[in-house]
Amino acid sequence: MFRNASTIVQVASPPPVSALSHFKSMLLAKRTQMLSALSILRGGSVGRAEASAEHFGRPEDPVTDTLGQREFEFAMDAMETEELMALDAAIRRIEQGSFGLCLDCGEHIGASRLQATPEVARCLTCQSKLEAHQSAAGAGGSGLGAHQRRGTDWRAYS
Repeated sequence: MFRNASTIVQVASPPPVSALSHFKSMLLAKRTQMLSALSILRGGSVGRAEASAEHFGRPEDPVTDTLGQREFEFAMDAMETEELMALDAAIRRIEQGSFGLCLDCGEHIGASRLQATPEVARCLTCQSKLEAHQSAAGAGGSGLGAHQRRGTDWRAYS
């Protein structure tokens, strides 16, 4: 915390080493839970698109329904893959010692933000800038999912 012309500015601090194991456990649990839920929904380890083909590939199904459902399944599969990649990237950042640092500015991400969504890669300021830029560039048609618009850009992990 420091004073800047009568304004107090709170600077986020890095998560303590003891918190890193907590975050890693959270991330691993989220990953396991997600994989388990996907397996149950899909009826095994098949992809969402394959599961969709089994449900909507019958000759009596209207072609438009089948194509629409498959497109939806592909989009959901991509989103789920991105979410798993984000979890894996956050786990890697813990192992590499860069967890809690914003990918854009290098500043520490606030503890409450990490606690709510430990897989985030940007501080709130940089995420807001990214979203404003995407919005100005017409992000509505860029293929970004709702999870990306609400605060986490899953594609930005190294």
